[in-house]
Amino acid sequence: MTTAADTNIFVALWNPEDSLNSLAQAGLQEAIQGGGLVISAPVYAELLAAPGSDEDVIKRFIHKTGIAVDWSMDELIWG
Repeated sequence: MTTAADTNIFVALWNPEDSLNSLAQAGLQEAIQGGGLVISAPVYAELLAAPGSDEDVIKRFIHKTGIAVDWSMDELIWG
């Protein structure tokens, strides 16, 4: 099963001092091992706005972790 992740997961993951960091790390590993992880185009855009982030950082991260980006936002997603 593919898991979709929201921006707040990555905010916690990228901040070692965040109280949810270890849970975010565990969740990321579980999702990747359990069938993969995907983020939507809006999540990708929000990650670009994160402090210390840019497109190269995000591209390297998703490549390293095997996270897919779903660029399609069909009407059914909003229902």
